Amino acid sequence: MFLKTPVVVKLGGSLLVLPDLAERLHAVVKLLHLPKVLIIVGGGTAADEIRRLDERCGLTATQAHWDAIAAMTFNAKIVSRVCGCLPVVSNRFDAETAWQHHEAVLLDASAFLYAEQAQHSRSLPESWSVTSDSIAAFVAMHWPSQQVVFCKSCDLISPDIDQICQDGLLDAWFPNLLTSLRQSDVQLRWLNLRAAIPQMLPIGHATPSKRKLL
Repeated sequence: MFLKTPVVVKLGGSLLVLPDLAERLHAVVKLLHLPKVLIIVGGGTAADEIRRLDERCGLTATQAHWDAIAAMTFNAKIVSRVCGCLPVVSNRFDAETAWQHHEAVLLDASAFLYAEQAQHSRSLPESWSVTSDSIAAFVAMHWPSQQVVFCKSCDLISPDIDQICQDGLLDAWFPNLLTSLRQSDVQLRWLNLRAAIPQMLPIGHATPSKRKLL
C-alpha cells in the first residue's frame, strides 16, 4: 500500500539543451515539497526525427507512436546522466524503492506504458496527436497522481486548456482527457522553466495558486 501519491512533472524535450538543467530541475523538486516526484521527459529532437522519418518513409501509426515513446525513454536516461542522482524506473514497485533514497525519479515511459497496456488494456491512440503531454496526464490518472506540472519553454498566456492546445503548447489529444482528469481530481499546473524567475501557475480546473520557484 503506497502511503502518498507522487506528483508528475512533465519535462519538455526542448528544455534538455539548458546548460543549467540539473540545477533548475532540482529547484522544481524542492519547490514541490513532496517526497515523491515522478518525472516524465518529452521526446524532443529525437521524436522530431521520428516524425520526419514517418513523413519520408510512411511508418505505421503503431511504429511511429512507440518509436516516439522510446525517444522519451532515451531522453530520460540522458537526463539521469546529466543530473547524476535521478534514477530511471519502469514500474511502481521500482519507483517506491527508489523514493526511499531519492525525492525524484525518471520514468521509463516505454516500459511502463507497454506493461500498463498489457495488464489493464489501458491505452492512448497511436497518433501524432498524442505526445508526452497526454502521456503525462495518462500516467497521472493511472499511477495514480493528483497533480501534473508541465515544465515548458514559454510563459502561460491563458489558463484555458482549449486555448493552450490551439496555440500548440499542449498536444491536440489533450482536451479529450479533461473529463477523466476532473473525475480523477488531477490538478494541472504550468511552469516556464526558462524564465528568470519561474512561477507555477494553475491551468484548466486546477485550484488557483501562484508560487515562485527562485
